Amino acid sequence: GSSDACGIASLVLSQTGFVCAEVGNNAEVLTVTDVNGNSTTCATTVTVKDQVAPVANCQNVTVQLDNSGNASTVAAAVNSGSSDACGIATLALSQTTFVCAEVGNNAEVLTVTDVNGNSSTCATTVTVKDQVAPVAVCQNVTVQLDNSGNASTVAAAVNSGSSDVCGIATLSLSQTSFVCAEVGNNAEVLTVTDVNGNSSTCATTVTVKDQVAPLANCQNVTVTLSGGSASLTASQINNGSDDACGIYSLNLSNASFTCSNIGANAVTLIVGDNNDNFSTCSASVTVMGIVPTVNITQSNMPVFCQGGIISLTANPTGGLYFTYNWSTSQTSQNIDVDTSGSYRVFVTNNYGCTADDTFVLTYTNHLLMSSYTIIARDEVELKEKSQVQTGGVGVLGSDGEIELEQNSKITGSTTFAKAKKIKVNGGSTITTQYKSPLTVTLPEFRYNPKGNINCKGKNDVTVGSHKTVTLSDTIFGKIAIGKNSTVTFTGKVLYIKELKTSEGVVIKFTEECVVMLICDEVELKDDNTFNQTEKSVVVFVEDDFKVKKNSVINASVYSLDEIKVEANANNITNMKGLFIAEKVKSNYAIWNWNTACSECQSQLHKTKPQPVAEDLDGLIDPNKIHVNVYPNPNRGQFGVDIITSEEGSLNISVYDMLGRLVFTSGELVLSGPTYIPINLKHAAKAQYFVRTTINGKPIIKPVIVNPQSGF
Repeated sequence: GSSDACGIASLVLSQTGFVCAEVGNNAEVLTVTDVNGNSTTCATTVTVKDQVAPVANCQNVTVQLDNSGNASTVAAAVNSGSSDACGIATLALSQTTFVCAEVGNNAEVLTVTDVNGNSSTCATTVTVKDQVAPVAVCQNVTVQLDNSGNASTVAAAVNSGSSDVCGIATLSLSQTSFVCAEVGNNAEVLTVTDVNGNSSTCATTVTVKDQVAPLANCQNVTVTLSGGSASLTASQINNGSDDACGIYSLNLSNASFTCSNIGANAVTLIVGDNNDNFSTCSASVTVMGIVPTVNITQSNMPVFCQGGIISLTANPTGGLYFTYNWSTSQTSQNIDVDTSGSYRVFVTNNYGCTADDTFVLTYTNHLLMSSYTIIARDEVELKEKSQVQTGGVGVLGSDGEIELEQNSKITGSTTFAKAKKIKVNGGSTITTQYKSPLTVTLPEFRYNPKGNINCKGKNDVTVGSHKTVTLSDTIFGKIAIGKNSTVTFTGKVLYIKELKTSEGVVIKFTEECVVMLICDEVELKDDNTFNQTEKSVVVFVEDDFKVKKNSVINASVYSLDEIKVEANANNITNMKGLFIAEKVKSNYAIWNWNTACSECQSQLHKTKPQPVAEDLDGLIDPNKIHVNVYPNPNRGQFGVDIITSEEGSLNISVYDMLGRLVFTSGELVLSGPTYIPINLKHAAKAQYFVRTTINGKPIIKPVIVNPQSGF
């Protein structure tokens, strides 16, 4: 409202332009000039105000929680070029500190205030992140397999205080289930994850243990001794023992048994699994066997076995068959001894169990039948340099006489003479004499049972000179053999009417244990060799047995009449065997016993000769089957004689009274007459039944076996 009458020409203010720095009261002067150039002034205050809000510009920010779970920011971090002409005084953020709960996007406000108090805001997002991994802490654990072979654990069992400021969300173990194959230490990993997805791991060991013992299951077994011992394996006792992780071992507390263990024996089966757990079960092992007994008995050697010998027999019981071991190193059931002393035998049965016995023997040779080489009922005449080199000469009866003349001898370490009368004349010598009758019992004489056939002139055989002939029949009439011929007999029992030879004849046998049963006489001329191969041969002759010069006889001869040897000084005849007759006479003969006694000869005085399985030259009905069990009774050795023209299959079985099989031949091929030997020497004394089956047709015969009998 300045005025001038003349009018105001100008108004001039001392300052008309202002800036931010002049906000506030500014003392100014107004110069009023009139039109006439007159001027006046007045003081004024120009108040400058800033009411323009600043420009607020925000940017989003991300902050990270620290290990303590805290995070912070400042307004400046959010500011993104906020401006004001006068300048910004302050920046203020609605929230600058953050915790775990605020992980994520947080909507915040930035307030921008200028220097004059004007403010504006902008919205921003503060993203809070947790990138701090948790602290994973592990501990080792041990788990046990169950009966099924399974074990398990959980992550929490392995965790040992794993932590995170914001909290743990999950725990995870790399493997929580385990089986038998994982027994032992297993390296595993525990993964710890916090609530914000951060994770860390730690290593741990899960030890899997199997402390479950296996299931032991036993069964009883039976074993049979062999060779004195029996053994079994744990698998024989095991009856399905089991373990989820598998059986590693089966062992027995005792797997070997001897004769001392016969009967029931308690054994323990020790079952071990693959992880060294053990359990046991008990079983009974029944040991089958028999401890034998044995006693030694004494008997004179059978008469056809020479050597001045006493037979000692081991008589065992308790077994099916036996082996023998004598103190003399012999291994047969019977041993022949000629010396006083102590004899011990060890007997081992089929189970291998052993017993022993000792026998003290006092030996007196002249009382033994087997000590003799020559035995006569009436007299023995040894003339013209006849010599008994081994064995005794004896004559039976109160009138029995031994006479030696013309340089004959009964000398040697085993020779002696025994008779009621003994005459020594003409330079003859007897080393040992017993002037008393011989009192032994002679063996049974074997007559020719076919005498009604061949002793009446049937089946005569004549062999020419210089021939080699094999006689395979067994029943003969008269046999005449020409000069320098060789005749071989193949039969075991020969039924003959008469045997006569010319000079230079050789007689052979293919079989052992040959028995010749001769109705009439035997005459062997010069240079004969009887039994060249020295088989076991016994001759029973009902008439004379005569031998000429330079011959060799290897046989035992039993004559009901006379045995006579006629030789000369340049052609001495050798007689080797046991010679029994009414009278025995010789010139220029050498007499010896046969020390190689065979089993067959030793049984001749106890068992009858084996039968002959043949057609007997039409003397039987060929359309019928003839079965003979022979001899019966017997001492355990007998045979089945089958006379038939049939062919096909054959089986022979022997049963005891309870129907138990004690012998079988198995399936055989039958082709005409057949003889099957059977050995039951070690069987018990009893009656048995022999079942002979021919082409499916059985024939049953009883037989009495008495291995210890004297017949």
